[in-house]
Amino acid sequence: MIRARTTTARIHPRCVAGMALIGFGARNIADALIVHWLMGLHRIRPTAEVPILWDIGWLAAFGLHPLLVASRCATPPPPTRRIPARPAKPSD
Repeated sequence: MIRARTTTARIHPRCVAGMALIGFGARNIADALIVHWLMGLHRIRPTAEVPILWDIGWLAAFGLHPLLVASRCATPPPPTRRIPARPAKPSD
């Protein structure tokens, strides 16, 4: 039923870091939008004069910023260009 894979895919560490940042940022954006603003269950700092500013700051720092960093990390670096070796000169 289940066949073993004959090849293993190599994932670049930058891609793994980018995917982790995407998950972290997306979770914080969803939390800010759904729990904080739509449902109004809690605030980041409810005792502040303007608690929405703390919510927006949290969204920017822990939601949008990780997504921006992830956009640079999630793609693997371009492959290095290899210069082909010169063929050896035939000896006489």
